[in-house]
Amino acid sequence: MIGSTVGILFLIGGITIYKTFALYEEEKEFDVLRGRIGDIKKTSKDIEIAAIVDGKLSDRIPEKSEGYIVDEVECTNEAEGKWSNEDWELSVKKLTTSGTACSLNFYPRKFSEYIIAKSIGNSGIEKFEHVETNQTKALIEYRYVGTEPNNYVYFGCEENCTEENLYRIIGVLPTQKEVNGEYENRVKLIKARYYTENISGLLQESLSYFPAKNGFGYQWSNRQNNKWEESSLNNEVLNKVYWNNFGEYQNYIEASLWYLGALNNENWGVYKTEDLYEGERSNTRGSSQGSIHYVGNIGLMYPSDYGYSCGNEYKNKSIHENREIFRNCSWIYQLENTYYEWTITPEANNTNAFVWFFYPAGDVGAGHSYLQDRMFSVRPTFYLKTNIFYKKGNGSKEMPYQFE
Repeated sequence: MIGSTVGILFLIGGITIYKTFALYEEEKEFDVLRGRIGDIKKTSKDIEIAAIVDGKLSDRIPEKSEGYIVDEVECTNEAEGKWSNEDWELSVKKLTTSGTACSLNFYPRKFSEYIIAKSIGNSGIEKFEHVETNQTKALIEYRYVGTEPNNYVYFGCEENCTEENLYRIIGVLPTQKEVNGEYENRVKLIKARYYTENISGLLQESLSYFPAKNGFGYQWSNRQNNKWEESSLNNEVLNKVYWNNFGEYQNYIEASLWYLGALNNENWGVYKTEDLYEGERSNTRGSSQGSIHYVGNIGLMYPSDYGYSCGNEYKNKSIHENREIFRNCSWIYQLENTYYEWTITPEANNTNAFVWFFYPAGDVGAGHSYLQDRMFSVRPTFYLKTNIFYKKGNGSKEMPYQFE
């Protein structure tokens, strides 16, 4: 009976594997063989299955209730495998050769854990180990690096998503909800395109020698200081207009602690990414003596986010001295193109209320937060809640991740 079924199988080219504890069951008219397995060592002569769980070969297929999903199926002999996370079953088409093998890659459904698991053997995600700073303990982060990693995600939509809903994942970063709060691994997103709106009245035309995307940008603040807690960009644009546009998707975002340690612009030429990271989390206040931290929903990226996007290889190199290298190795710079862009970080020692920003040349530096000629681009940044789960997608621009 099995031999007869296999002969027809080669003509039909399809097989479906179910996980139970009987080995085989024939369907009427022999149109498909449903092999049901309780242990992946029990395989038919036509197909073998390997379960890769958290990056390691497993001797069993996880139960659906264990909180895993499959987003990759690889089969030999040009067979095409597809796994249903809903039905918890594998379908294989174009099965034409005995001894075909399919591997199922199981990852945690929790989105932050999913990204960490995806870092195994993935050159687009790197692990960063940080020393203790004035505001943070020693931490481990997982960041997307390189010129074009698969870190695209749709946010704020279910179906019919557009470029307006497109974001990119900076990484999985331990973050607090409040001062001295518990650290939790949260996914940090940044808008894939520059943000503009016509509600706040703060969006203005930028000068040609300080260009912003499409010629329009924002002052960091309409006050003569560099206090993020008083910034018009923070209070009137990002955490008002932009935030209110999310509607029900506000429930996906976790209000988090943003570090406002200030960096001295006099050292801009020698700063390495590691220096930026420690300075942003220092107890050094901005020149306007603002807060050293702030709890909010929406922020901007740090200068160090740009530096780390080139990977561990460059974290101890001066960004200024290697700006051409940085602009050619960073997916963050690839999106900036030739525009100036604000960061969230104030400057420490200048009496003119400077704030740090990105240069089109691939460098970082600081300038006035409030002058009318400083109308720079912005890309809103925020952290997801910890109860976000993978839904579909592979992170490419063509198939961005979606979650629930």
